[in-house]
Amino acid sequence: DNPDQNTLLWTIDGGWTWNESREAIAKAEAMMDSVAHPLIDSIVDMSRGHLIPDNAVSQFSRTLNKIHPKADLIIMSGMPPLVQALLQVVTRAQTASARRIVVVKTLDEARDFLSVRRRGDTPAPR
Repeated sequence: DNPDQNTLLWTIDGGWTWNESREAIAKAEAMMDSVAHPLIDSIVDMSRGHLIPDNAVSQFSRTLNKIHPKADLIIMSGMPPLVQALLQVVTRAQTASARRIVVVKTLDEARDFLSVRRRGDTPAPR
């Protein structure tokens, strides 16, 4: 998402499948492996993604259990209320992963959050 290559932007547009999610994760992991940064943040923009596939709780749990070693914060923006509720259910049981997740309303807020954090103006939510 930026020229420093320390942020991945995930844009969810409309409906999607778990296979598409796994393919996107594989590409993102390859991108993370290709840069020298020790940690990479992600912004997941769901402002245009209104549908979620079946088995969301188990799939979200599985995904959070397999986070790439270079993955740092995951900033979720524009989440529909149902997805926020599901995320709360999943992260209750996975406190280590939950500390990586920050929920904001807009993509601009996500970018601003990371900018402020990188300047050292606010502690990381860990």
